[in-house]
Amino acid sequence: MKTLKHCNPQTAVDGVVSKLGAGFKERVKLLVLDVTSDASVQTALAVVKKEHGKIHGLVNNAGGMGGGPKNTIDLNLYGVKRVCEAFAPIMEDGGRIVQVAMEGAKVAMFQ
Repeated sequence: MKTLKHCNPQTAVDGVVSKLGAGFKERVKLLVLDVTSDASVQTALAVVKKEHGKIHGLVNNAGGMGGGPKNTIDLNLYGVKRVCEAFAPIMEDGGRIVQVAMEGAKVAMFQ
């Protein structure tokens, strides 16, 4: 499953840096992973642990539809669970998890 079908990840990082200011450029790093893959999440976790040890927070921004109900549930439910369970142990006390949902989820809910 491709999780970045319509997104240029570097554009997303550049957008964050532009909103936070140039002083944050060295603090924002692109780390692409497939939330539907245990191996991909564990590889990303190993990179973060090696480079930073702990994290201040986690932003889950993966989501989408397609490939049938099983793939959609794996991405939107189990992907979030997989990433949270992997990264929570290295989160500093008081850290935050931010979950970003897609607009389509809200629309589908009310139809």
